[in-house]
Amino acid sequence: MVNSYGRPDELIAAETLANHIRCNNSFVQAVFQAQFRSSLTCPQCEKQSNTFDPFHCISVQLPQISQQVLFITVLYLKQHPKQVRLGLSIPAGSPVLIVRQQLNFDTNIATDRIILVEINNSGFSRIFYDYQPCSILNNEESIYCVEMPVSRISDNTTGMTIMLLVTNLKVSYNNETARFGTPFCIEVDRDLSFLELQKKLLREMSLVLKPEVFSYKTSPNNMFRIRLQDPSADPDSYLENVEHPLFTELIDMALSLANENVGSRTPHINLILEWKEPELFFNNIQDIIVEHESVQRLKDRKPEPP
Repeated sequence: MVNSYGRPDELIAAETLANHIRCNNSFVQAVFQAQFRSSLTCPQCEKQSNTFDPFHCISVQLPQISQQVLFITVLYLKQHPKQVRLGLSIPAGSPVLIVRQQLNFDTNIATDRIILVEINNSGFSRIFYDYQPCSILNNEESIYCVEMPVSRISDNTTGMTIMLLVTNLKVSYNNETARFGTPFCIEVDRDLSFLELQKKLLREMSLVLKPEVFSYKTSPNNMFRIRLQDPSADPDSYLENVEHPLFTELIDMALSLANENVGSRTPHINLILEWKEPELFFNNIQDIIVEHESVQRLKDRKPEPP
């Protein structure tokens, strides 16, 4: 205890600090230590007692969870409107799994039936997997959440069916490409013939195709070409006109790579339908996307203070 009566504050503070340092001496204390002065005055004799209590003046910021805003286009299987762009806000640094779970909550699509994919003007760019960081979802115009159909075979270990994720490209005569229309996902039997596969793809687009397409006066071979777009395949890997085009080594390689990443979900392959003159066969080649109110709300939201 330091006697403070009638003594100057500077001397009292120095003695108090010296006593404290005898038991508490470190680099942190030397840099960040200060003393709090408290004063007590007797109301009767008006004598004043001053004390100095050491404390550490380290400013510690309260932890804050920063949010990452994502804009994702949901491609529904049967719901209308078929394409809806949603705005999501998730904790920054989360894995893609958290994005998938949030989409499940917002859309009611089961997590094992969600394909997260980037689709740009040249077709399918990237597939996103649960273990990846959500920071890679950085292109708000081209990230898609595609609803897969429920597999017709509950345990498709035999591989008799396959999921196809399909989009259309217009290929000009100088080989420039432009994506058009709405992508779609279907399940087909792997033992389809080449012509059966072509007709299956056309029927899936029947709402936007001209009726005369289905008279087949023009052979499907002269309408479009089917290209596999996959990391395991060359850029010019077109499906061959063979008896069973989905049972080729090319498709097996793509499925093998997909199986390594999708976990328990059903693997799929990406197909590009290349058209020279789609206007001859389509009523409408627009890609119509409805914007949910969450998109504008998140765009208008002011940034949170740091």
